[in-house]
Amino acid sequence: MLNGKLLIDAHCHVGEGVHYRLMPDELLRQMDDLGIDRTLLVPADRYIAVDNAEGNDFLLRTVKRWPDRFGGFATVNPWYGERAVAELRRAVGLGLVGVKLHPVIQGFLLCDPLVHPVIEAAIELDVPVYLHTGTPVNALPLQLAELAQRYPEGRFIMGHMGNPDFWLDVPTALSQAPNLWAEISPCLPGMVNRIVEAGFAHRLIFGSDAPLTDLALEVMKVQYWQVSEEQRAAIMAGNLLRILAKGG
Repeated sequence: MLNGKLLIDAHCHVGEGVHYRLMPDELLRQMDDLGIDRTLLVPADRYIAVDNAEGNDFLLRTVKRWPDRFGGFATVNPWYGERAVAELRRAVGLGLVGVKLHPVIQGFLLCDPLVHPVIEAAIELDVPVYLHTGTPVNALPLQLAELAQRYPEGRFIMGHMGNPDFWLDVPTALSQAPNLWAEISPCLPGMVNRIVEAGFAHRLIFGSDAPLTDLALEVMKVQYWQVSEEQRAAIMAGNLLRILAKGG
């Protein structure tokens, strides 16, 4: 708990990748120190790019060992086609609660039909889809809004809220797609405040993107949001819990 409120980190990488390393036991120590109740894990970089099943199995072992502290988003590369769909079905069937896609690492355009089979499988499995945004030319908020509009029955999370250069497109994207939420790592508090002022506190989700960010710094930013206590609680955990609910 952080100041008496539930805090869930919606996006944290674990495992040993090419560019970073964070193991679950170290993450747990940080969570305990910082007041983070639960974290949704995604695999490290190489697992996202190519070694999907290996990364998903690492998450499944971690979630099984610490079920009260961790949940996991599977990753599959849309270029694998039917193999990607089959791996998503396997990973969700074994207990992961969503899917993470990264247009830059995996090499696709957010609104390209290449990704449609994975999205359709996620909808059938009734799990949300987290997608990295903020990197031109293939991972932008308005591209994700187009994808979310195509699949109104899906639940989409805009990773990093278009940070750093495209967050000003977020209100337009959210207004165009009511089934789209924005995860706020590693955005500055002023950016969060602007989106709240635009009327979208109910569509924002706390996340850290650790270890690519400083986890303590991301938690510290919570106190600088200019929001009501009800809105703060929603961004810290409530909005995410609604997305994760089956049929949500």
